[in-house]
Amino acid sequence: MSAGLFTMSPLCSALADTVKAEDSTLTLGTVTVQGATSGPLSTSSVLSSVDILGGDILEKMPVNYSWELFRRAPGVMLTEFNQGTTSGKISFRGFNGEGEVNAVKLLIDGIPSNSNDGNMPYMDMIFPMELDSIEVVRGTSDARYGLNNIAGNVNMLTRTGGDYNKARFRYGSFNTRETQLAKGLESSNWTQNYFFAYQKSDGFLQRS
Repeated sequence: MSAGLFTMSPLCSALADTVKAEDSTLTLGTVTVQGATSGPLSTSSVLSSVDILGGDILEKMPVNYSWELFRRAPGVMLTEFNQGTTSGKISFRGFNGEGEVNAVKLLIDGIPSNSNDGNMPYMDMIFPMELDSIEVVRGTSDARYGLNNIAGNVNMLTRTGGDYNKARFRYGSFNTRETQLAKGLESSNWTQNYFFAYQKSDGFLQRS
Protein backbone atom coordinates (compact mmCIF):
# COMPACT_ATOMS: atom_id res chain seq x y z
CA MET A 1 0.00 0.00 0.00
CA SER A 2 1.35 3.42 -0.86
CA ALA A 3 0.47 6.73 0.80
CA GLY A 4 0.70 10.28 -0.53
CA LEU A 5 1.03 13.60 1.23
CA PHE A 6 -0.65 16.71 -0.16
CA THR A 7 -0.01 20.28 0.93
CA MET A 8 -1.86 23.51 0.10
CA SER A 9 0.03 26.70 -0.47
CA PRO A 10 -1.14 30.00 1.18
CA LEU A 11 -2.23 31.28 -2.26
CA CYS A 12 -4.58 28.33 -2.84
CA SER A 13 -6.05 28.73 0.66
CA ALA A 14 -6.81 32.43 0.05
CA LEU A 15 -8.53 31.62 -3.26
CA ALA A 16 -10.67 28.96 -1.59
CA ASP A 17 -11.82 31.44 1.11
CA THR A 18 -12.74 33.99 -1.58
CA VAL A 19 -14.85 31.42 -3.47
CA LYS A 20 -16.69 30.47 -0.27
CA ALA A 21 -17.49 34.11 0.53
CA GLU A 22 -18.85 34.75 -2.97
CA ASP A 23 -20.75 31.46 -3.07
CA SER A 24 -22.55 31.78 0.29
CA THR A 25 -26.02 32.19 -1.31
CA LEU A 26 -27.92 28.94 -1.81
CA THR A 27 -30.65 28.84 -4.46
CA LEU A 28 -33.41 26.34 -3.72
CA GLY A 29 -35.35 26.88 -6.92
CA THR A 30 -38.74 28.44 -7.66
CA VAL A 31 -41.51 28.17 -5.06
CA THR A 32 -45.05 28.77 -6.40
CA VAL A 33 -47.90 29.57 -3.99
CA GLN A 34 -51.44 29.42 -5.35
CA GLY A 35 -54.61 30.53 -3.56
CA ALA A 36 -58.28 30.43 -4.47
CA THR A 37 -61.05 32.67 -3.18
CA SER A 38 -63.60 30.73 -1.18
CA GLY A 39 -66.22 33.48 -1.00
CA PRO A 40 -67.79 34.87 2.18
CA LEU A 41 -67.88 32.78 5.32
CA SER A 42 -71.08 30.75 5.50
CA THR A 43 -73.41 31.38 8.41
CA SER A 44 -73.17 27.77 9.56
CA SER A 45 -69.40 28.27 10.02
CA VAL A 46 -69.68 31.29 12.33
CA LEU A 47 -68.45 30.51 15.85
CA SER A 48 -71.61 31.63 17.61
CA SER A 49 -75.19 30.55 18.28
CA VAL A 50 -76.83 30.09 14.86
CA ASP A 51 -80.33 29.03 13.75
CA ILE A 52 -81.46 28.66 10.13
CA LEU A 53 -85.15 28.44 9.15
CA GLY A 54 -85.70 26.88 5.73
CA GLY A 55 -88.14 28.08 3.11
CA ASP A 56 -90.15 24.85 3.32
CA ILE A 57 -91.09 25.83 6.89
CA LEU A 58 -91.58 29.55 6.29
CA GLU A 59 -93.90 29.34 3.28
CA LYS A 60 -96.47 27.34 5.27
CA MET A 61 -96.73 29.75 8.20
CA PRO A 62 -99.99 31.77 8.24
CA VAL A 63 -98.71 35.16 9.39
CA ASN A 64 -99.88 38.71 8.80
CA TYR A 65 -96.40 40.23 9.14
CA SER A 66 -93.00 38.82 8.30
CA TRP A 67 -91.52 39.49 11.76
CA GLU A 68 -93.96 36.86 13.07
CA LEU A 69 -91.96 34.22 11.19
CA PHE A 70 -89.32 34.47 13.91
CA ARG A 71 -91.66 32.70 16.34
CA ARG A 72 -90.05 29.49 15.07
CA ALA A 73 -86.54 30.65 16.05
CA PRO A 74 -85.61 29.82 19.67
CA GLY A 75 -84.64 32.65 21.99
CA VAL A 76 -86.08 35.45 19.82
CA MET A 77 -88.32 38.06 21.46
CA LEU A 78 -91.13 39.61 19.40
CA THR A 79 -92.45 43.09 20.21
CA GLU A 80 -95.78 44.00 18.60
CA PHE A 81 -96.64 47.63 17.83
CA ASN A 82 -99.48 47.51 15.25
CA GLN A 83 -98.58 51.03 14.11
CA GLY A 84 -98.92 50.95 10.35
CA THR A 85 -95.55 50.38 8.72
CA THR A 86 -93.98 49.74 12.13
CA SER A 87 -95.95 46.64 12.97
CA GLY A 88 -93.39 44.83 15.09
CA LYS A 89 -89.77 44.15 15.87
CA ILE A 90 -87.48 41.29 16.89
CA SER A 91 -84.75 41.24 19.54
CA PHE A 92 -82.65 38.86 21.62
CA ARG A 93 -79.61 38.62 23.91
CA GLY A 94 -80.97 40.88 26.67
CA PHE A 95 -82.48 43.59 24.44
CA ASN A 96 -86.19 44.26 23.96
CA GLY A 97 -87.90 45.90 21.02
CA GLU A 98 -89.02 49.09 22.75
CA GLY A 99 -85.85 51.17 22.51
CA GLU A 100 -84.30 53.04 19.61
CA VAL A 101 -81.13 50.98 19.44
CA ASN A 102 -80.20 48.82 16.44
CA ALA A 103 -79.27 45.96 18.77
CA VAL A 104 -80.12 43.35 16.12
CA LYS A 105 -78.84 44.10 12.64
CA LEU A 106 -81.42 43.29 9.96
CA LEU A 107 -80.18 42.22 6.54
CA ILE A 108 -82.22 41.41 3.44
CA ASP A 109 -80.09 39.39 1.02
CA GLY A 110 -77.04 40.63 2.91
CA ILE A 111 -78.00 44.33 2.60
CA PRO A 112 -78.36 46.32 5.87
CA SER A 113 -82.06 47.16 6.27
CA ASN A 114 -82.56 48.78 9.68
CA SER A 115 -84.17 52.21 9.75
CA ASN A 116 -82.40 55.11 11.46
CA ASP A 117 -84.68 54.97 14.51
CA GLY A 118 -83.76 51.37 15.26
CA ASN A 119 -86.90 49.74 13.84
CA MET A 120 -87.39 47.21 11.05
CA PRO A 121 -90.19 48.46 8.74
CA TYR A 122 -88.62 47.00 5.59
CA MET A 123 -89.00 43.48 6.94
CA ASP A 124 -92.70 43.50 6.02
CA MET A 125 -91.81 44.00 2.35
CA ILE A 126 -90.90 40.29 2.24
CA PHE A 127 -93.61 37.62 2.12
CA PRO A 128 -93.09 34.05 3.42
CA MET A 129 -93.24 32.34 0.02
CA GLU A 130 -90.58 34.71 -1.32
CA LEU A 131 -88.03 33.51 1.25
CA ASP A 132 -85.44 30.81 0.74
CA SER A 133 -84.27 30.92 4.37
CA ILE A 134 -83.82 33.06 7.47
CA GLU A 135 -80.50 33.06 9.32
CA VAL A 136 -80.31 34.10 12.98
CA VAL A 137 -76.83 34.74 14.44
CA ARG A 138 -76.61 35.66 18.13
CA GLY A 139 -73.65 37.38 19.76
CA THR A 140 -70.97 39.86 18.71
CA SER A 141 -68.48 37.39 17.19
CA ASP A 142 -69.83 37.70 13.61
CA ALA A 143 -67.60 40.26 11.86
CA ARG A 144 -69.03 39.78 8.35
CA TYR A 145 -71.49 42.68 8.35
CA GLY A 146 -69.69 45.46 10.21
CA LEU A 147 -71.26 47.69 12.86
CA ASN A 148 -74.52 47.39 14.81
CA ASN A 149 -74.16 43.70 15.61
CA ILE A 150 -74.64 44.46 19.30
CA ALA A 151 -76.87 41.46 19.98
CA GLY A 152 -76.34 39.73 16.64
CA ASN A 153 -77.93 39.80 13.19
CA VAL A 154 -80.68 38.23 11.12
CA ASN A 155 -80.49 37.74 7.36
CA MET A 156 -83.62 37.19 5.26
CA LEU A 157 -82.58 35.47 2.02
CA THR A 158 -84.97 35.49 -0.94
CA ARG A 159 -85.13 32.76 -3.56
CA THR A 160 -82.43 32.72 -6.23
CA GLY A 161 -82.51 30.24 -9.10
CA GLY A 162 -84.52 27.05 -9.36
CA ASP A 163 -87.49 25.89 -11.45
CA TYR A 164 -90.72 26.10 -9.48
CA ASN A 165 -94.33 27.24 -9.52
CA LYS A 166 -95.94 28.06 -6.18
CA ALA A 167 -99.25 29.62 -5.22
CA ARG A 168 -101.02 30.31 -1.97
CA PHE A 169 -104.44 31.81 -1.25
CA ARG A 170 -105.68 32.61 2.24
CA TYR A 171 -108.89 33.99 3.71
CA GLY A 172 -109.39 34.56 7.41
CA SER A 173 -110.92 36.57 10.20
CA PHE A 174 -111.85 40.23 9.76
CA ASN A 175 -112.15 39.70 6.01
CA THR A 176 -108.42 39.10 5.61
CA ARG A 177 -107.42 38.17 2.04
CA GLU A 178 -103.99 37.16 0.86
CA THR A 179 -102.51 35.93 -2.43
CA GLN A 180 -98.92 34.81 -3.02
CA LEU A 181 -97.56 33.67 -6.40
CA ALA A 182 -93.95 32.62 -7.00
CA LYS A 183 -92.23 31.36 -10.14
CA GLY A 184 -88.62 30.44 -10.86
CA LEU A 185 -86.93 29.81 -14.23
CA GLU A 186 -83.40 28.50 -14.54
CA SER A 187 -81.28 27.43 -17.51
CA SER A 188 -77.57 26.87 -17.98
CA ASN A 189 -76.84 30.57 -18.54
CA TRP A 190 -79.40 32.56 -16.56
CA THR A 191 -82.01 32.50 -13.82
CA GLN A 192 -85.20 34.47 -13.26
CA ASN A 193 -87.33 34.68 -10.13
CA TYR A 194 -90.75 36.34 -10.05
CA PHE A 195 -93.01 37.02 -7.08
CA PHE A 196 -96.39 38.66 -6.63
CA ALA A 197 -98.27 39.16 -3.38
CA TYR A 198 -101.41 40.95 -2.23
CA GLN A 199 -102.76 41.25 1.30
CA LYS A 200 -105.67 43.22 2.70
CA SER A 201 -107.71 43.16 5.89
CA ASP A 202 -110.51 45.25 7.37
CA GLY A 203 -108.54 45.49 10.60
CA PHE A 204 -109.78 45.53 14.17
CA LEU A 205 -109.09 46.82 17.66
CA GLN A 206 -108.84 44.31 20.50
CA ARG A 207 -111.50 44.69 23.25
CA SER A 208 -113.30 47.33 21.20
